[in-house]
Amino acid sequence: MPRSAFIRAGHRAIEAVSNLDDIAPGLLKGEAVSDAAYRALEAGAEPPLEYIGAGATGIVFCDPSFAFKVARHRRGRTLEDEAAWLETAATIPEVRPHVALVERWDSNHRVIVRECVRGSRGTWGGSSKIHELWDYIAPYMLAEGWTMPELKEDSVIFDDAGNPKIVDAGMVSRVSDRLLAYVDDILDGRIAPDEYEDYSTLAFYIRREFGQKPPMDEDRARRILEQLYALGARRD
Repeated sequence: MPRSAFIRAGHRAIEAVSNLDDIAPGLLKGEAVSDAAYRALEAGAEPPLEYIGAGATGIVFCDPSFAFKVARHRRGRTLEDEAAWLETAATIPEVRPHVALVERWDSNHRVIVRECVRGSRGTWGGSSKIHELWDYIAPYMLAEGWTMPELKEDSVIFDDAGNPKIVDAGMVSRVSDRLLAYVDDILDGRIAPDEYEDYSTLAFYIRREFGQKPPMDEDRARRILEQLYALGARRD
């Protein structure tokens, strides 16, 4: 059945998934996978879809060309930030081979469209390689104003040669001047903050960056803090 037919079917988009037996019954019963499959198709996925897995923030499918990580929640910036982290990582020659490459972030359907990485998922038995990968990549990403993702064994896929690649970059944070640019964008109305962020939260993020490495533009940070305080942010 073509993609357009599954989209018209709405809740029956689950029928586009080829491996339903691999999905936990609770996900099927709660319609989470059906909704996610529908949004993956809306974001451009071509059936048949292969269910890859589900986590706290997203449900992942692969079609013949790409992976589609569909946000499990309609609000929040977690997946959008993950896409931005992966996009930044791909611009760094030393890091690019070790991350899933992003095709695009579909903001309308809240879907990361990225490379579908095949191989074996990381386990704690191979945790030393995973820790080595995090330690190797961390300085490059910190220099670009990003923390590393939450370290989980299943955030990594090992290819047939045993080379690890990060496929899940969840729970990342902006630091240094990238954080200041983010807060500036919020204050100027260019982007919306995460649902858990308010002016006090943003001020706290900035205050904790003083004295950290890489150093931020502290004069700019103080100007932004004064704006946040004028809007009612707490000073402690």
